[in-house]
Amino acid sequence: GAESAVALGMAAHLVQAGADAGPYQDLLSAHSAESAAQAAGVDAAVIGDLANDLAAAPSVVLGPGLAGSHRGAAAANLAVLVLNAVAGNVGRTIRVRQAPSPAGGSFGDILEAVRGMSSGAHGAVVVAGTNPAYSTPAGAGFAEAFQSVGFKAAFASTLDETSSLADLVLPASHPLESWTDSLPRPGVYAVGQPAMRPVPVFDSRPMSDVLIQAGAQLGHDYGGAETFRDYLSAANRTWLDQNGARVGITGDNDDVWRELLRAGVRSYEDQPAEVTSLQPSPTALSFDAPAVDGAGDLTLVVYPSSRFGDGRQANRPWLQELPDPVSKLMWHSWVEIHPDTAEGLGLKTGDVVQLATDHGQVEVPVWTYPGIRLDTVAIAMGGGHTQYGQFANGNGVNPMVLLPSVQDDASGAMALVSTRARLTPTGAWRRVATTEGSSDQDDRNITPAIALAALGHAAEEEEGGHHEQLQELQEIGGFKPSETDGAAADYPLPGAEYGDYTQDQPRWAMSIDLDKCTGCSACVTACQAENNVPWVGENQILMGRDMHWMRIERYYEAVDATHAGTVDVRFMPMLCQHCNNAPCEPVCPVFAAYHTPDGLNGQAYNRCVGTRYCANNCPYKVRVFNWYSYTDRIPEPMNWQFNPDVTVRENGVMEKCSFCVQRIRDAGNRAAIEDREVRDGEVRPACQNSCPTGAIVFGNVKDQSSAVAGLVGDERTYRVLDELINTQPAVHYMKKVTHHEVDSGEH
Repeated sequence: GAESAVALGMAAHLVQAGADAGPYQDLLSAHSAESAAQAAGVDAAVIGDLANDLAAAPSVVLGPGLAGSHRGAAAANLAVLVLNAVAGNVGRTIRVRQAPSPAGGSFGDILEAVRGMSSGAHGAVVVAGTNPAYSTPAGAGFAEAFQSVGFKAAFASTLDETSSLADLVLPASHPLESWTDSLPRPGVYAVGQPAMRPVPVFDSRPMSDVLIQAGAQLGHDYGGAETFRDYLSAANRTWLDQNGARVGITGDNDDVWRELLRAGVRSYEDQPAEVTSLQPSPTALSFDAPAVDGAGDLTLVVYPSSRFGDGRQANRPWLQELPDPVSKLMWHSWVEIHPDTAEGLGLKTGDVVQLATDHGQVEVPVWTYPGIRLDTVAIAMGGGHTQYGQFANGNGVNPMVLLPSVQDDASGAMALVSTRARLTPTGAWRRVATTEGSSDQDDRNITPAIALAALGHAAEEEEGGHHEQLQELQEIGGFKPSETDGAAADYPLPGAEYGDYTQDQPRWAMSIDLDKCTGCSACVTACQAENNVPWVGENQILMGRDMHWMRIERYYEAVDATHAGTVDVRFMPMLCQHCNNAPCEPVCPVFAAYHTPDGLNGQAYNRCVGTRYCANNCPYKVRVFNWYSYTDRIPEPMNWQFNPDVTVRENGVMEKCSFCVQRIRDAGNRAAIEDREVRDGEVRPACQNSCPTGAIVFGNVKDQSSAVAGLVGDERTYRVLDELINTQPAVHYMKKVTHHEVDSGEH
């Protein structure tokens, strides 16, 4: 809750040095770096230095988002905007336009609707795309008010806590089966087309089509349109007739429409005026610390899950089994608490506690986390469904029962940080479902980092530190040693060339930039979808039988919320390294693990007999075993989602990352038909396609003009454990860059 004080204190420090705060000059006169230090517990000199750094170069400061929403969230974001303006960021790294208000409603609007339903003002209510009976605090009274309405209808693709209360449920088509349109930002218009035919098993229809036809029967004129597609086409022509020339769009309307369908988006010259100076707030705001009510010694933070959001994605087993990026837990809820606080209460990870506020209580296991304040506990949204499907129901708890029905008066947003809580041990303990091995690297240098100041000096530090030339024994040619640098591009080595195994073949390799990786785990789920990787369920996870081909390893280097200081958390996507010297291959008694001519570490499923020797011998622990035929449990039509280009594996078979070999072969076949080489960037594995930060790059490392070849030679590039065990991986990692010094520029 000290965000406002810190932002205004930093801005005041810059104003004292001559910066202009416009209409907020008087407000800042009551603030200083010292007052900010007192509010936040951070040294005033640190706050002053940070303010100077912000103003010295292009920068940007972000305010509290949804996870930090409290009664003063709007004021805190305004304070941050003032700081950005004073630091000279507005017009440089931040552009502010007077955009129209968003179409979506706020929690305040929901409370207004609840009052209307309770008073009998609404004879009929339609709900679509939201589940307020689950996602709002019990004190809001939505479920009771909704049930009091005379007629209730819901458009839904699946039953949930809200639609199950409706008198009429209309099966709505999935967005991938429907036409949509949107205004992502002023001056940009987008149209979404169906990506698939409607699934015939379900008698569903697009909500927009139903509304158009119902409106027509009530006498509304939609220009003869019977579907939303017809309506969009007609509306587009009308809009172009009225506005096309003004916004710079010319040509035949039908041609413009067809181009919009092809591109999916259209930009036009209709930008609102840019705001370059601070404006007075139209609403009186308080920048004081927000109120936190209730009995208890701990402030409760409820935050949206990175996997489920507010709970709307909870009935997806892929996401239930996706480890949380920070806790690495899955399938159930947990309460986060600082290790020192837990020790004071006699608690440890896995202890079940009663978490109670003045508004409700839940029982949940503890997970200790050094990155949370001593006086705070936190719990993610998304668990504890009761009417949402077999994968969501009963998994975890719903923390909304703990919250009061309060909002930020300025914005109407729900105040998620608004109450205190109490922890009471129940005496029970449970194993938490996790894939975490260790949160510490134990000096193994798995995810090294380099300080920003050290970049460009790597050659000086490494001078004289190169290993001697490697001597690799080769089976072909009488075990004659071959000299090699151990690079991925060296495969196959001289003496090992035989048949298709020649230097003319490509060598597929990958580069992963750990400075860009946020641990979001989109790559993990994308890999699961592309390669028919099954989910196994909580019981199998507790026995260590997860099936993911990729995992995100998370290591703490510097995380201590007991005081202000450096935060250094390292994320690493770990997958099959496709080593030149793959330890898994020589131990397989039936040659199921083998090397392809283009350097992939392959797996012949119909040859595998499940000895699991390969998993034992893999130093990266990226091979998994099918203990059961997990895919047999998937009901029709969900099995239609299987990728037909990838084998569905049975029990008793080892599997692992294949570098999406099906995509490699498809690109190779297309190139052969067109009598050309595979172009750089033509092959993109699922993990690379899904990465929102572009951390993953894939290609032929033998092609010196390829993107991956350029990254392999970067001073930040290294390969995990290669210097210790000479596996010569094809997966190259780029060290994270830190603003603080790291030991020897390594870890």
